[in-house]
Order: sequence, then C-alpha cells, then structure tokens
Amino acid sequence: MTNGAVTIDVDVLVDEIALVGEVLAKTKPNQPAWRWLEYQAYMAFVSHAEAKHEIPEGYQVFKPDAKSVRDWIAGRNKKMAKDLGDELVRLLTAMADAGSDIIKRLCEAYCAAKKGIGVGFDAATVVLNGATIKAILLAYSGDLLYAGGVPVTAFAALLLRLGVLEKLCDCP
Repeated sequence: MTNGAVTIDVDVLVDEIALVGEVLAKTKPNQPAWRWLEYQAYMAFVSHAEAKHEIPEGYQVFKPDAKSVRDWIAGRNKKMAKDLGDELVRLLTAMADAGSDIIKRLCEAYCAAKKGIGVGFDAATVVLNGATIKAILLAYSGDLLYAGGVPVTAFAALLLRLGVLEKLCDCP
C-alpha cells in the first residue's frame, strides 16, 4: 500500500459535487438520502477542522452516537438531540469568529467565484452550475474539500444548497 499523493481530476470532482447537489435538490430534508449526506458532510468537516486544530478553544462539538445516527437516517427517530445542519452552521460561525484559516480560504474562494457569476446569483445556481463549482475549487487553495484524500462532496454541495456560504462570507 502506498501513501503517495492522491490526484483527483477537478472535472470529476465538479461532477460529483453537482450530482450530490442534485440529490439534495430533489430530496426533502426529512428523507434518508438527505439525512445521510448531511451526516457525512457534518462529520467530514468536524474531522477536518479537528485535524487542522481549528476548532475554537472551549467549543463543544456535537458528536452523535452511532445508534442515534442510524435511527435518525432510517426514520425510526424523527430528530436527533441536535440538528446537524444547525450544528454545522454554528461550528462554521464559531470558526469564522475565531479567525479560522479554513473559513478565510473558503470564503475567499466563494467570493471570487461569486464575483465571476455576477447578477442573479443564488446558492441553487452554484450547485447546478458546473463552471461555478469548478471556479470555486480552482480558487480554493486549501484542502478543505479533501478529508484523508477523499473529496468531501457532500460538504461542498450541502453548504451551497443551504446557502451557508452566502450567510457566512462577507463578499464585497
């Protein structure tokens, strides 16, 4: 087994993010597919932020137990102790307030792509527009979209679909 660098074709990654965005667009938040993608997005980002030591000091990260997650995804439990989408926004906001480099680079890339889109921009447009997704990926110089070498497509698509970056980033 080799631990060499992993090269991922940007066009393939764009297609994957757009595909996840389409799944999210066609799936209601209370359905298993949405719940699964939301869980994947949240946990991948938490793992990444922890590995980069960017969780603000004193911040309590919500980590649901496996049984609660299975029951929630399968619909046996309508709610978990906390809403993962809300928790993701709470964590991103806390990181932004603490001056996180991850958030800074992500917002720089998002704002650069948004500037290139121009009038009529909204989060749904980004998810469905491969050229815009590619612009964000190319502008982003960090490794936020990769956790352990694997693209976190659910994270990127969920942020775009929910409009989180629009709320989080102060684009000129």
